[in-house]
Amino acid sequence: LSSFGQHLVDMRNGARSAYLSGRADGQRQAAFSARELLVQVLHRLAPDNLVRAQESFADTKITRKARVRYALKQRAGPYSESTAETIESLAGWIETLHDKLSAEAHGRQTARQAEHLIQSVDMILETLLL
Repeated sequence: LSSFGQHLVDMRNGARSAYLSGRADGQRQAAFSARELLVQVLHRLAPDNLVRAQESFADTKITRKARVRYALKQRAGPYSESTAETIESLAGWIETLHDKLSAEAHGRQTARQAEHLIQSVDMILETLLL
C-alpha cells in the first residue's frame, strides 16, 4: 500500500483508528475512509486509460467491476476458467462491500460491524496488492 503513497497508508490507519476510538461518529468515519481507500486503490491499479484500452472493454463508463477485472487479470498470469470465476467472484464481493460501506458511511453501525468492514477491506487489499 505504501508504494501507492503514504496518504493511503494514513487513510487505512485512520479508518482503523476511527472505529477503535469509541467516538460517537467513529464507525461512520471508519466506513467512509475504508470506502475511499478501496476506490483510490482500484483507481491506482486500474487507471482509466488502461481499462479502456482492453480489447474486451466496450462500455462507456468504467465500473468498479471493470477495474477489479483489469487489476486481477494483470496479476493472474495464464487465464483459465477457474481464474475467470475467481475474478468475477472477487469483483462481486468488492461491489457488495463498496455498497455496504456507502450505506454505513451514511448511517450507524455497531463497532463490530465496522470492524468486520475494515477487515474485509484489508483482505481485499491483500488480494489485490500481494
